[in-house]
Amino acid sequence: MENGTNTTGRLILGVVLLAGLTALSLLNHYFAGQQQQEWDRQLTAALNHAKGLVSAGLDERSQTVESLAAFMASTAEFPSREVFDRYAASSLARHPAMRALQYADADCIIRYVYPLAGNEAALNLDLQTRPAAPFVRQTMADRMTTISDPTRSVQGPQIVVIRTPIIRDDQVIGIAQGVIELVPLLSEVAQAISPGFTMAMDDRGGQRYWQSGALTGKSLTVPIGRWNLVVAWPTGHPNAGNSEIWLLWLMGIPLLLAL
Repeated sequence: MENGTNTTGRLILGVVLLAGLTALSLLNHYFAGQQQQEWDRQLTAALNHAKGLVSAGLDERSQTVESLAAFMASTAEFPSREVFDRYAASSLARHPAMRALQYADADCIIRYVYPLAGNEAALNLDLQTRPAAPFVRQTMADRMTTISDPTRSVQGPQIVVIRTPIIRDDQVIGIAQGVIELVPLLSEVAQAISPGFTMAMDDRGGQRYWQSGALTGKSLTVPIGRWNLVVAWPTGHPNAGNSEIWLLWLMGIPLLLAL
């Protein structure tokens, strides 16, 4: 009789343990799912934040170039080099992240550059002989501001160029250009969404031309113009939140064994 009672007791204990472990497993699955959703929410928020900052930075610099184009078209005669330099100096003082402002004539030859120091190689450059030629033609044909693909400038750093047509009496008579070093802009954005995330920029062909760090964890991608912005956890997901799952197991198992 006693053996039967012991057997029944062990059976009941086994059922209780099995039910308890099942409950722990289900709770573990629930908390892991909640944690995954939170990680995904944080990653999506970081991506949207980064996209907004990159877009705002490019928009602000585009407005500077568009203002230059309007200034160049505002008089019957083109401003002299000295007048151009004064205007450009004032614009760059308000937007120090821009490397240079330039004016190219109707033949797409760069005639004015500010500052000239360090940018001498750009002066009298024929844009139609450069990789930028398709963007130059698009700017003049569509009469709209364009932003080039990232490229290595004749001065060395990796840049993007914002171009706006100069229009007077419904005729395109030149191009205003703003040269932006890409890395400082992207690095500034990456710092704004850190800690916990890394960022990269790819072209539409998938070639990566900049990243703030290793992107080995889960990532999300969003297009910005002709580029793709990528934001990721650096090495998988952060450890925040794992303590709840471990605490659940560490407290639950001894409790079940004590029954």
